[in-house]
Amino acid sequence: METGSNELMFNLMQKFPGSKMSVSCVGKLDEWVPDDARFISVSGDFPFDIEIDQPETLGTDRLAGMLGAIKRFPGHELLVIDLGSCITYDYLLDGESRMRYAGGAISPGLRFRYLSMSEHTAALPYLGDASGDYLKGSDSDDIEKNTSTAMHSGVILGFLDEISNRIERFLKGNERALVVFTGGDAELVHEKLGNRWKSKIFVEPWLVHYGLYHAL
Repeated sequence: METGSNELMFNLMQKFPGSKMSVSCVGKLDEWVPDDARFISVSGDFPFDIEIDQPETLGTDRLAGMLGAIKRFPGHELLVIDLGSCITYDYLLDGESRMRYAGGAISPGLRFRYLSMSEHTAALPYLGDASGDYLKGSDSDDIEKNTSTAMHSGVILGFLDEISNRIERFLKGNERALVVFTGGDAELVHEKLGNRWKSKIFVEPWLVHYGLYHAL
């Protein structure tokens, strides 16, 4: 959270007495929270079964996102794609009696891909600060003519191809399947891919917060 968030949260709780706080924390908690705050955890009661190895290692932000998705889009099989520092793919599929979290995947996010090239080679620059503008602008080509545009082509097209291929495999032959984008790059990716699967892909910037609300 940003500087001053402790004061902001404290003032909000004072302004709305009787309010409750639901917390998702995947690292060290440095912010103030009330004593009765509810921390979301894998041992909680969710409207889906968790069918993965070592469920205790599952990030609570992913849990909250899946809870938000299943509440926002009931009656559908769901692929939740969180486009942040990393890309996470989470699959909510039909079970015998209720939905089940079947598992998912994790890969580097857009800017991490640029960072890996600049940090682990001798001469390649870091171009990640321009990634959003480049993703939003003209389409990349498979064949580029200089180092910078070649790097953008490799990162952007690889990024979009990875996401679109997973979406295509998930939606194929499944009329009840929907895809939910969230995270910092969700809007930009939706602009690039959304028209390909109209009425099948949705952007929910506050999906994790929506899940935290329902966790209460």
